[in-house]
Amino acid sequence: MPSLPGDWLVFDKHLIMRPIGPIARGIDASYRHLTPILHPLYMPLDYVDTDLMLVAGHIAPGYFPHFKTMEDGAVYMNQLVEVATSDLIPYLEKNGSVEGYLALCLRQNESHPYGGDPHVLYRQAATCVVLGRYAEATETLDAMLRIAAVHTDLDPDPTQWFLDLVAQARGLHERIAADPAGTRQTLLTGTEEQRRRQRLPVTDD
Repeated sequence: MPSLPGDWLVFDKHLIMRPIGPIARGIDASYRHLTPILHPLYMPLDYVDTDLMLVAGHIAPGYFPHFKTMEDGAVYMNQLVEVATSDLIPYLEKNGSVEGYLALCLRQNESHPYGGDPHVLYRQAATCVVLGRYAEATETLDAMLRIAAVHTDLDPDPTQWFLDLVAQARGLHERIAADPAGTRQTLLTGTEEQRRRQRLPVTDD
């Protein structure tokens, strides 16, 4: 791990870059690939996500088996350092700021066949709020609710997670309309609780 540039928190299968800002940045390790972690810690507290969010659209292939000996571990770790340094860390640095994450959400939704992924649209809207771009946040939530209306017309019995997400989007929409600056402050204040939920230190002090 000292071979990786920067400072890291080490979990069972996650590495988290420090310092931890509004978006937790890291690497998820599995048997055959490494996946970047970009987890916006300012999401509304009613947005349920039980684990750190992976960017499934950017996977670094490789062979990363479990190991029991120092010799086998050295092979694993050297490859991890090589892939992380050449691929994943630049990706995290590009997309791990609030502005960079918004750009990532925009790219993902622009290329989505139905006009946007509901979860990514919701994260995009919250990111716009944090940046003080309230009109864009409202437009994003409007797009999400339009997609939801079409989906509900096509599927008279939508899944519960979808109904919950749509209700959250409506609630955020109403809060922005009533008090945009207060909504932004609420999201930022919630980062402390979000860090606790993900077993991250509350501060980097």
